[in-house]
Amino acid sequence: MKVNIKAGSEKYNVDFKITPQLKNKGLVAMAKSSKDLDKLQSAIAARAGGDELIDYIILKVLESKLKLPMEIDRTYNGAGYGFVLDFYSIAKKLN
Repeated sequence: MKVNIKAGSEKYNVDFKITPQLKNKGLVAMAKSSKDLDKLQSAIAARAGGDELIDYIILKVLESKLKLPMEIDRTYNGAGYGFVLDFYSIAKKLN
């Protein structure tokens, strides 16, 4: 999944691999290659005070592709970025 990250005055195109979390708890986004990881680290280093957080940028791309509400998984401790479905918002839409 390609994600365009604007950090400072630079733009970085980072390709992420999306995999399920352990026990299908959610999704994990990790840089697809070492080259993408280098771009991601450059984007993190170049971030200015008003720039969006990287995990929030990935979250918006995931939501637009899946057409489902997602949340950042703040309890995910592994490599990459963790995301879970927002079941409260999904249930609210169904009622």
